[in-house]
Amino acid sequence: MSSNGPNGGPMNERAVGRDNREGEASPSTPKAPPLSSLQEWEAMFHAIPCGVLLMDIKGNILAVNGHTETLFDYSSKELIGQPVTMLMPERYQIISKTYLKQFSSTLISSQLREGPDCWGLSRNGKEFRVKVRLNVLQIGEDLMAMVLLIPVSTQRMMEESIGYGILEHSNDHVAVVDHQYCYEYVNSVYEKVHGLSRSEILGKRVVDLLGLSTYEKIVKSHLDQCFTGERVVYQYRFYFKDKGFRKMEVTYLPVRAFQHGPVDRIIVHSRDITEVARLEHSILAIQEVLNGESRALESSREKELVQNLSPVGSGSFPSNLAKLEQLTPQKRAILAHVAQGKTNKEIAGLLNISDKTVRNHLTAIFRKLRITRRPEAVSLFIRADFENVGQNQ
Repeated sequence: MSSNGPNGGPMNERAVGRDNREGEASPSTPKAPPLSSLQEWEAMFHAIPCGVLLMDIKGNILAVNGHTETLFDYSSKELIGQPVTMLMPERYQIISKTYLKQFSSTLISSQLREGPDCWGLSRNGKEFRVKVRLNVLQIGEDLMAMVLLIPVSTQRMMEESIGYGILEHSNDHVAVVDHQYCYEYVNSVYEKVHGLSRSEILGKRVVDLLGLSTYEKIVKSHLDQCFTGERVVYQYRFYFKDKGFRKMEVTYLPVRAFQHGPVDRIIVHSRDITEVARLEHSILAIQEVLNGESRALESSREKELVQNLSPVGSGSFPSNLAKLEQLTPQKRAILAHVAQGKTNKEIAGLLNISDKTVRNHLTAIFRKLRITRRPEAVSLFIRADFENVGQNQ
């Protein structure tokens, strides 16, 4: 690697001209500590174990180290003399030029400062996220900026975040999708429901995971809407290999690398609301039957539920209430929370017990009541509750 000036010639202590002195520090302003020679600077430059480039106050590249050449797949000869924005996607170039202008006007401190996180663009068009660190150097009379470029994956950023543990142990599906509609992060639940490891999903296109029909019918249009800066919420029945069709409530949240920049990724939060939706239908059916209204029943299960809730004889349901009274107070409390649509995790938090304890209680409840599914438990609880109300009137 050669270290050249902006015109391609050898860079010496006066290689960067000072004809334009707008960014020159005033006599009272502390200057960056000078390096005694170009050789001293070059030794330090090559020893840094990440991508590094040197640029003048106008943002033109003066030198790059070997890590930068590898990172962007350009040789130093191709980069020297070019604007640093050539290493960024087009959508960031205007923002970066504005930032560089602001930076050059305050190019007086030698303190290492954190620049805005950005996206790098390699020769083959591949984009990657980089953390940027800026430091001012003085070689002779010339001030210039040394830029450290540290590639970082979204997965790594998520792992280092405070809320990573919460995401990993959540019952909800969480993912991050970039502007090329590829996965950058998925939590453990997302892996499980799709039957793939994280390494198999990351970098994969959304269309390849969800299928062309679902992607074109519902997903892409909502992603595109979110990329305009809107928060998007919708519900849809997605198919999962092990669970079949499940009704999901999906939320898309836009994320920007710069405060006023373009949306470059989307956080996807999906919650399974299948049981809640079924419960809502069941409650609506109960309400209409008890109100004496007629309605078109949508399924054999709903017909069975309404028949079970219809008055028999005197209108009481002693068998249901009697079954419920066989349970311990804690098991009845758990069943009440299930009837309200709460998840095992939510119930555990409310009762200050573990998820495993909740599961064990539910297994015992199902065995005692001779049922096998959660909706059956909800139906029995509601019928028993109606009986209890009737006895107290």
